[in-house]
Amino acid sequence: MKRFTKVLPISSIILGVSSMALVTPALAETEFRAPFFSKSFLGQELRASGISEGILLDDDLIRGNNAGEAVIQLSTNPINTNPFQFFQADSSERLMTVTFEDGSVVEGISGLFDSAFFNFGTSVQYFLVSKEELAALGYNHSEIVDVVPGEIVELSLNWSDYGFSEFQLPPPDPAPTEDDIIFGTDANDRLVGTDGVDIFLSGGGSRDRMTGGEGGDFFVVGAEVDDGIKNRDVILDFEPSRDVLVIERNARMRSVRVRNGNFVIQFQGSDRDTVVFRNSTIINATQFEIIFINGEFDILDIQPD
Repeated sequence: MKRFTKVLPISSIILGVSSMALVTPALAETEFRAPFFSKSFLGQELRASGISEGILLDDDLIRGNNAGEAVIQLSTNPINTNPFQFFQADSSERLMTVTFEDGSVVEGISGLFDSAFFNFGTSVQYFLVSKEELAALGYNHSEIVDVVPGEIVELSLNWSDYGFSEFQLPPPDPAPTEDDIIFGTDANDRLVGTDGVDIFLSGGGSRDRMTGGEGGDFFVVGAEVDDGIKNRDVILDFEPSRDVLVIERNARMRSVRVRNGNFVIQFQGSDRDTVVFRNSTIINATQFEIIFINGEFDILDIQPD
């Protein structure tokens, strides 16, 4: 699918503590993700462990050649805090002992180790494990139940060796066409989609309510920023695993927040327009895809290349 300026990743965004303003510097063209294993402790007691997904702060997958290389956890809440970064330049490469869900224990698997200590005696250990070595053993990351760090070694593995690869939502199938566009009006509309792919253009109404339905849908917003009307569009069933938010005409986000169980994006501009994701599990903008378009939305913007 064509991409213009993506929100990549939220950890690259400088977050204002009091105003919750988002200031977006130049962002990477590609987002890299990989699974990692972590263990949380209270004192010496293991309290939780499991696989999470991380976003790499780097643009070439070569480890150690750029300043600021690090990883953040995908589920990190960006509101009022800078996302915690780990697997930085001083993280140690080690030979790990890995336990899998079938009970097998394998020693000597290449990995990257980091740890952090927090308040009240809590700490977390983080592990990246060689994807190729897991595959050679017939396993993948989802089958890991425990990792124990071993001796420090010099492995010189790159981020790609630890499983980082380009993340993209699969293109919609079938590809959307102009027949899939649902147009709003200047009134306050209630727009309802189908079980297929739908494209919502809400129009100039100040309080539109949109329901996408079962298909992977595109919700196009931003055209009315600074039109002298405070717009408050509501998406009633946004599904982050399949739906996409399209922000056109170079509109920029001012803030994101969770309020009364709803995820809310407010745009820059004198109108302070908002998009509300009703009753959503979303807590930050890394959990779904956003496409920025400099000009007016065109169906070709979301067609597969």
